[in-house]
Amino acid sequence: MPWLPEPLHSDRLMVRGLSDIDRPLLTALMRSPDVRAFLGGAMTAEQVTETLAGPIGRQWGVFCVVRSDSAEPIGTVTLSRDRGELEIAYQFLPEHWGHGFAREAVQMVVDWLWDAAADDRVIAVTQAAHDRSRALLEDLGMRVVDEFEEFGALQKVYELRRPGVASNET
Repeated sequence: MPWLPEPLHSDRLMVRGLSDIDRPLLTALMRSPDVRAFLGGAMTAEQVTETLAGPIGRQWGVFCVVRSDSAEPIGTVTLSRDRGELEIAYQFLPEHWGHGFAREAVQMVVDWLWDAAADDRVIAVTQAAHDRSRALLEDLGMRVVDEFEEFGALQKVYELRRPGVASNET
């Protein structure tokens, strides 16, 4: 699958590859009790240091979301296969919640994905109790296809199919 060749742009956002200049953003996201409330809790300073020990470079599927009006990094969107399937995830600084930035950035990445990859399906996982995240995923057209327990809480697995590709479920 190709690397994001050029940043993605909308009127309000730019989505680009993550780099070493984004360490402060990553640290703030990992240390925030609000951001990590449904992700197993805020990380300690030691955990953040360990997680960010190496260089942060051009890595497929790891994106920084930047406000176009201020060039301020406000969140991340990632694509991974950590669960064996192509999964999209996102984290945004709390002061940027409620403005539609996460929805817009995730949609931009999904649109790019359909053009750049052969995958016909992408999943997202969020806690059943995380109403805002579930609303975002449903607004994007994703639907619940499974559930499981993680972090001591019920998780919902959402899927989105490439336009024109039918689900295997009946």
